[in-house]
Amino acid sequence: MAWQFVPTALGLQSYLFPTFTEVVAAFRGDESELISALWTTLIEATTGVVIGAMVGLVLGAVSYYIGPLRRGLLSILVVLNSTPQIGLAPVVVLFLGSGLESKIVLIAFVTSFTLLLYTLQGLDLVPREEERLLQSFGSAEPWIFVKLRLRRALPTIMSGLRYASSQAIILAIVVEIFSSNGGIGHLILLETSLAGYVVMWAAALEGAVAGLALFGLASLLEKRLTWWVG
Repeated sequence: MAWQFVPTALGLQSYLFPTFTEVVAAFRGDESELISALWTTLIEATTGVVIGAMVGLVLGAVSYYIGPLRRGLLSILVVLNSTPQIGLAPVVVLFLGSGLESKIVLIAFVTSFTLLLYTLQGLDLVPREEERLLQSFGSAEPWIFVKLRLRRALPTIMSGLRYASSQAIILAIVVEIFSSNGGIGHLILLETSLAGYVVMWAAALEGAVAGLALFGLASLLEKRLTWWVG
């Protein structure tokens, strides 16, 4: 494995780029600390994504029918996209403290606007001819929404969920570095201050794996819910 030999071949110190065996040894020596940090970050990320996805889906569905609400939410989205997400962290931490709640709220907030955008995009892709056809047969709007609009928009919505899932772990870790009592970001900051660079690398590695796992779960859910696509 290249990871094992590249640091040695380049003469890099452990704090710059540890070997694979050094990182594995860190997992064995600090297993409980690493698992605790991973669990905390996963709780923050998954809870925030689930709450944010539900809120974003509802807002997207409602604003699809209410023009002024749609314009207002999209205006907020433009402002949000022009502001670094991490810039919102101090405000959230100020009101909610450095516990799990601040990370969950921030992730849910960002996720909700992501799902709002993708939901609107998906609903806008529904062919008007199909809508008019169902309306000509006397179908009620709730039935049309569930059977046509939502079904057509679901692949786009799930793409938004995959994107939000991939960002959630990163956002959680960054906010944990800024202010937290636990989690992968907190452990990275702590080990850096204590010169525990190998453990820091191990924490960063498990953060990457957690991000891939959350993305994979979202992709699996997408395949289950949009089985008719591709």
